[in-house]
Amino acid sequence: MREVTRRLRLLGSRPPNPEAQEELAAALQSKWWGVRMVAIETLGRWGGPEQVHELKAFIAAGVGAETGSCDRPFCDSWEHAAAERALKVLLPLLPDRLLAASGNEPTVESMEEAQLALRNPSWTLQKAAIEALERWGGAGQVAWLQSWWRRDHKSSVPISEIMLVKNEPQNAKRA
Repeated sequence: MREVTRRLRLLGSRPPNPEAQEELAAALQSKWWGVRMVAIETLGRWGGPEQVHELKAFIAAGVGAETGSCDRPFCDSWEHAAAERALKVLLPLLPDRLLAASGNEPTVESMEEAQLALRNPSWTLQKAAIEALERWGGAGQVAWLQSWWRRDHKSSVPISEIMLVKNEPQNAKRA
């Protein structure tokens, strides 16, 4: 198992090719959870559109899986463990994806990614989503963003003012 996971990590450091994709597909079907987890990480290292789609599929499968008596968001099942790992791997990819998408008209996928980023406690992810939503413009996006800000942060201060404060260098605040 150690050799397989080492090989998967090595695959993730190089661009995908057909042989590597076949090896990764086999690893995702392994009976060992550890091998499958490293395979999910490799998907994130490749980070292309196909891999992001697969990561989102893992997240969707985990969210929709039966939780039984478990009261945690992710329980001790493969679907939940895979969803948790896929989410962890996908989140660092979102700022770049949102930046790339913000120059175009928003798609359902880009809006879902923005909402996913807004729900994460990382200010870097939230900021990328806010900037994308502001660039997309339109009354719908701005109104949705303001309602999210007021609901999740219990604030009546406009989001644009919050961003200005958060973007100031630390020394400028002291001056």
